[in-house]
Amino acid sequence: MKTSHIKFFLPVLLGFALIQFTGCGDSGDDNDDDSPNAEVIDLNAVHLACLEPNVAIQLPGNFSSGNLNEQAAELVAVVQTGNALITTSTNLFVPPATAKKAEADAYIDEDDEAYTWGAVPNKFLFMQNNYSYSIYQYTEEDDIIPQEILYVDQNEDCSKFLLTQYAAEDDDDTKKGEVIFSFTFQWAGTAKRMTFGEDLQLEESPSYLIRSFEDLSGEMSKSINGQVVLDINWSASGDGSYSEYDANGNTIDSGTWDF
Repeated sequence: MKTSHIKFFLPVLLGFALIQFTGCGDSGDDNDDDSPNAEVIDLNAVHLACLEPNVAIQLPGNFSSGNLNEQAAELVAVVQTGNALITTSTNLFVPPATAKKAEADAYIDEDDEAYTWGAVPNKFLFMQNNYSYSIYQYTEEDDIIPQEILYVDQNEDCSKFLLTQYAAEDDDDTKKGEVIFSFTFQWAGTAKRMTFGEDLQLEESPSYLIRSFEDLSGEMSKSINGQVVLDINWSASGDGSYSEYDANGNTIDSGTWDF
C-alpha cells in the first residue's frame, strides 16, 4: 500500500502543535508578559466549534473486513488520515494556560481578541476575529509585525472549514511565507467534501479530494502536481472501482472490488 506520503501529513501538524505551541507554554517563565494585571486566557472561549467528531467521513462497514486490494486499502488510509486531521486541527488553536491577553501595540488593537505566550524567537500571538483564527510568531526582538504561520477560517453556519499552514520563511512586506499545507472540509447535512495536501516540503506530494454521501457511498481523487493519478468510486455496500493514470492522463490500470 502506497501510504508513505499519507503518513507525513499528521506528523507535520502534530509536531507543529506539540513542539511549537504546548512546548513553549509549559512554564510561566517563558512568557515575557510579566504584567501582574495580565488577563489569563479563558480557554473555554477558544475552540473550533464547527469541527466536532460527528463531521468525520464514514465508510461502509465492509471496509473494516481487512480483505482489501491496494486501492481500497489506500482509500481507507486516506479517509483515516483526513478524519485524524479534523481531530488534530481542533487542538492547534488552544493556546497554553500561560497565555495572557495581549497588550495593544502598533499591530494589535485594544478590542482584538489577542493572546500571547512564549519568548522570542518562540513567542506566539493568537488572534480571533469572529469565526477566523490566526497564530503568528515573533522571531526577532524588534519585530513589530509578527509572521503568520497558521490560519483557520470557518463559516458561521459551519458549512466550511479551512486551515492553512505557512512556511517559516517570511516575506518582509507580507510577513507570510508560502503555503506548505492546507486542509478544507465542507458539509451540507450528511454530504461531506474533504481536501488536503499538497505539501511543498515533499517532492511529488499528493493531494486528495474525498466526497461522501448520505448512504456512505463516495468518491476520491488523488492528484500529484495538479494531475489526477487515481480515481476511486464506492457504493453504499463498499463495492468499488478504480482507475489509475500516468502523468499524461492516460489510463494505465483499472479494476473493481466487491465484498
